[in-house]
Amino acid sequence: MKNTIKKLYAVAVRSSTIAGIIAIITVIGFSVMSCTTVPPGPVATYKQQGAPGVAGWFGDGDTTPSGYSEIKLNDNTYRVSFSGNRYTERNNAYVFFLTRSAEIAKANNCSYFLVLNVEDQSTAGSLTTGGYSVPYSAGGFSTTINVPQTTQTFVVPSFTGEVQIYNARRGVENEFEANAIFEQGMELKESALRYNEDRADANRRFLLETVGWSVGGTAVFLLIILLPLGLL
Repeated sequence: MKNTIKKLYAVAVRSSTIAGIIAIITVIGFSVMSCTTVPPGPVATYKQQGAPGVAGWFGDGDTTPSGYSEIKLNDNTYRVSFSGNRYTERNNAYVFFLTRSAEIAKANNCSYFLVLNVEDQSTAGSLTTGGYSVPYSAGGFSTTINVPQTTQTFVVPSFTGEVQIYNARRGVENEFEANAIFEQGMELKESALRYNEDRADANRRFLLETVGWSVGGTAVFLLIILLPLGLL
């Protein structure tokens, strides 16, 4: 922030023209944006893979290939998958995998399902933003605005497994009651939707605060420059 102030001061003492004012606004705007934390993106919700979702800041939202899918192997066995996005908790992705399994059982008038096997297909990744410089010149003044580079690592959770659906309870390991699991999954879905709504509100506040700081900061520096010159 000290370097930003020095740049602003340099603009102030070198220029009182319109070009100088534009330079001030530009430096303040870039400085505020580079120092502000972007709110996290939307978590993946319970939906069919490929169905419309909620967009994120960097193509990282619920519009990515998140959601459930399945392949019918025989009359009572399915291969079920659920993939989240980089904001999805691993446990929640597994719950949604079970939720889809329960929904398939219910759709086939079955009360129970058995997870025969499940594979964790989660993948690790990273997102890098910033790390560049923007040269600017106006009214004989030139400067370079540096936007710091940040890298965020994350894991995209994904589960695929074979499930068997049936009616008579077996009392074996990895057996689930379809109605109970489906209700749990719907509660988690509602929670995820509420989170995404709150996140959207946070994004709107982020934009308003960024614009507010830029305009407010510009007004202050213009007063500092123009009052001593008797232009106000």
